[in-house]
Amino acid sequence: MKYLKKFFYQSRTSRRLITSALLLVLWSIPGAASAKPNVYGVFVDGLACPFCAYGIEKQLDKLNGVLEMKTDVAMGVIKLIVEESVTLTEEEVRDAVENAGFSLREFHHSDPE
Repeated sequence: MKYLKKFFYQSRTSRRLITSALLLVLWSIPGAASAKPNVYGVFVDGLACPFCAYGIEKQLDKLNGVLEMKTDVAMGVIKLIVEESVTLTEEEVRDAVENAGFSLREFHHSDPE
């Protein structure tokens, strides 16, 4: 048991060191820290439950450059965070939403938080 605890302690320490080193390297790359992703608001009609959200998220995740999604079922909105170099069009988002069986009410680009 003593050796097992020692192993896990060393593994956690190693992970912390590796993570710190990677962050230091990324921080030193010019422009890496200042990259701002594109943020889009996708308002969907009929978004009523987490299962509905899951179906839409699966389709939106297929779009190029999607990094993260935050869904607010009560408001019927999905916040898409996309790579800085990628620009989404309303047409491709509308297609993804319609493939999930829903209709796009509104689509807009917003400033990153």
